[in-house]
Amino acid sequence: DFDGDRDVDQSDFGIFQQCYTGAGTAQPAIGCKGTDLDSDTDVDTLDFARFQTCFSGPRIPSDPRCLNN
Repeated sequence: DFDGDRDVDQSDFGIFQQCYTGAGTAQPAIGCKGTDLDSDTDVDTLDFARFQTCFSGPRIPSDPRCLNN
């Protein structure tokens, strides 16, 4: 939930898209903190796969344990 509204939806996906760097390219943008979901410094397809496990839709709270599954 990158925008703090307790759901993971298209708004969060837009933020993810803006922060996407691709494999091996570090994400330096301060506004992108948290989008590196696998903690390897880049925002790539591996992070997108993790993002998808948390996608819930508008006004539907996401499972806070979704990244642990």
